[in-house]
Amino acid sequence: PSAVTWGGALAVGGGASGSSFELVRSNELAWAVLDETGAIRTWGAASHGGTTTPSVPAGGRFTSISSTKEGAFAALDSSGFVHAWGDTTNGGIGGPTTGNFTNVYSTYDSFAAVHTTGTIFPWGGSVGTGGGPPSDDGYVKVFGTDKAFAALKADGSISAWGPGDSGGTGAPSTAGWVDIPATTLRAFVAIKADGSLDAWGHAASGGGSGTKGPPTGTGYSAVVSTLHAFAALGSDQKVKAWGSNSYGGNAFPTDCCYTNIYANEAAFVALKTDGTLASWGGSAYSGIGAPTGGDFSIVYSTLRAFVAVRMNGTLASWGDAAYGGTGAPTDGD
Repeated sequence: PSAVTWGGALAVGGGASGSSFELVRSNELAWAVLDETGAIRTWGAASHGGTTTPSVPAGGRFTSISSTKEGAFAALDSSGFVHAWGDTTNGGIGGPTTGNFTNVYSTYDSFAAVHTTGTIFPWGGSVGTGGGPPSDDGYVKVFGTDKAFAALKADGSISAWGPGDSGGTGAPSTAGWVDIPATTLRAFVAIKADGSLDAWGHAASGGGSGTKGPPTGTGYSAVVSTLHAFAALGSDQKVKAWGSNSYGGNAFPTDCCYTNIYANEAAFVALKTDGTLASWGGSAYSGIGAPTGGDFSIVYSTLRAFVAVRMNGTLASWGDAAYGGTGAPTDGD
């Protein structure tokens, strides 16, 4: 695919021209794209890495790019070396100097690279808080909230680090977890093979316990999140939600039978087996106003609006008009 750019600060530096771009990443004020040759092009604010272009490694190429929201990029090359640039307080310096890394993950201000041995090398703004990163090996994947990381091991155990009120402490002490399917801004939720759940982090962001935490029991799946609430679908096809009330943590539908849940920044919508919809959460974010009638098959979202697609290809949108909540085309496909 080709790339054409426009806008304010992110157009600084001329943007990207040409074709055959494979990957696009951004932070608050800059862009980085990976082209088919394995080279990287950048544009945007110099302070956020928009005027720095890392050199293609001799005899190799770049394979991926990650970014911290607050101003840095990290690219992985074909030999597993990590190249970081951008805001020095948010991950632009301090990356590993050896190779054989397989993936790079990020929060708003920090990176974490996973080595072939399963060890983790973190760097950036919030790395040293909340007890620090794990020193053992065997980790296979890393997840992030705004300021904290949680790493999943091959044996299903989890280690977290970063500020406690962002989920850097309080991770489950047991093993057997298979995924961290969703995060809010300041909380994590983990799931086991039997569909049981555990959450940790800021209680007002879905990291609470008891009546303020995830449902007990097994059989949950399809876990999604807004900025400060989670929702999960049970094997009984009923929905459970928890977290901030303003972001969809309560007032969820209590009837049956739902097949999927979708989310934007502050609202959820659930799709029923009969094609009808139920939405809840922030009213300004499309938590109210879901279309009536059935025959809907799938839902998409922007930050503050939803659009649902009927079986005949027609659309129904609702939510903030500035985010696509009105004006959906009326003809079908």
